[in-house]
Amino acid sequence: MHIQVAKLKKILEARGEKISEAQIRLIFKDLPEEFEDTWWITFLQQKEIFVRAVKKYIRVSEDLIRSVL
Repeated sequence: MHIQVAKLKKILEARGEKISEAQIRLIFKDLPEEFEDTWWITFLQQKEIFVRAVKKYIRVSEDLIRSVL
């Protein structure tokens, strides 16, 4: 999901908005330890968890988050 956060950051910076390093760290801290293990969490569940974590720390639409997935 590091790539998706980088894409989201690039899109928001193009709009003149910022994502701080602290926000990025909080997003990744909010993800469960087994987040990238597709045997434990399905891709659909991963997307939902990621969307919730991003929305918790960044004021951005769910559609924009999903567009980078």
